Amino acid sequence: MTSRWRLDTAAHRIWPLLLDGAGWPGWWRCVRAVQPLDQPGHWQLSWQTPWWLPAVSTVQLGPADEAAGLLQAQVSGDLAGQWTWVLEARAGGGCAVTFRWVLSPPAAALGPWMDDWLLLRLQRQHQADMGASAANLSARLA
Repeated sequence: MTSRWRLDTAAHRIWPLLLDGAGWPGWWRCVRAVQPLDQPGHWQLSWQTPWWLPAVSTVQLGPADEAAGLLQAQVSGDLAGQWTWVLEARAGGGCAVTFRWVLSPPAAALGPWMDDWLLLRLQRQHQADMGASAANLSARLA
């Protein structure tokens, strides 16, 4: 799943919000709660899923490479996979933000038709949530 945003602010202002997992519920719409874990850059997230069931994942941020505009994270638990954030300066100012979430296949697949149905629902909800999250992030940076 991929989301692309255009924010009217410089990348150096966005980085602190991406790196602060405890602050994600303040702008990331589907993130309901974040609990820090013992290791720095590790959090347990509670999500609101598109089917209104709670989901819990553990996020491990990799080192941020601000010069390259890259941040990656490994996600385990209910919505396992890998996140990649890419921030690029836009001509004329602002920042293009790309968020890519590659989901790992579930350990016990429910069957191809159910996997497709769940993935479609998750993709639709992801786009709606990330659109709202971009607006929330912009408002926070204003």
